[in-house]
Amino acid sequence: MQFTVRKIKDGSPIPDIQSISSVFLLAVKDHTIVATKHKKRGWDFPGGHVEKGETALQALRREAMEEAGITFRDVTPIVIVENDAWEGNYFGKVMIGYTTNHYILVDFTPAEDVSERRVMAIDEFIDSYEGDKRHARAILETLN
Repeated sequence: MQFTVRKIKDGSPIPDIQSISSVFLLAVKDHTIVATKHKKRGWDFPGGHVEKGETALQALRREAMEEAGITFRDVTPIVIVENDAWEGNYFGKVMIGYTTNHYILVDFTPAEDVSERRVMAIDEFIDSYEGDKRHARAILETLN
């Protein structure tokens, strides 16, 4: 897939909710990140699709809990990821990535499509990422 990754600058508008298909969380602290292991795509950022009637933030809270057992506060939208390829279900979709370092991991039963969660070093996450590592690096570079 061909993704375009754009950092959201302070004060920049984010797409309206009708354009957002998915959300994901960059929960980072001390050079570590919370990651989930999806049964089909391997290690990834916790997140998922925005359901009808949800705001992006409501979807983020639900998906973060379902996939990683994570609660958070003080999230900031930081990155827009757009798919400009004709492959799969993601064509023309807009994903919004949020970041926080204010989070708590709680006991949970992972969603059906997730096998585990881990807090890992950011470099280890990139090495373990099974998708295009350039996309993972580009997303994580928006933290700087």
